[in-house]
Amino acid sequence: MRCYDTGRRYYSRNFVLFFLPRGESPLEWRLGLAVTRKTGSAVIRNRVKRVLREFFRLHQELLPSMADLAVVPKRHMDPRRLTLSSLEAELLPLLGALAAPSAGLDKGCAT
Repeated sequence: MRCYDTGRRYYSRNFVLFFLPRGESPLEWRLGLAVTRKTGSAVIRNRVKRVLREFFRLHQELLPSMADLAVVPKRHMDPRRLTLSSLEAELLPLLGALAAPSAGLDKGCAT
């Protein structure tokens, strides 16, 4: 995926968010979730993906249009403690960094 190779990386405590702006496209934004078996059983992985999708659905107005996003949980994340409110506290600052005009210069971002 080009998002991993050429996109910007934003780090939070439990997640890595890859962001790649796109040119003209009929799609607004696209989301990719990479939740591996290291996260837990299929039930736990599906719950993590459901919570992530719900977060992005609720906050889609904050996402830049014409962009690809990929979210990868870190190994040390405890999926049993993942809630929508904890996800909001962790990822909302990253969404603010994506919307900033100087998105590559914000704290918590590495290219």
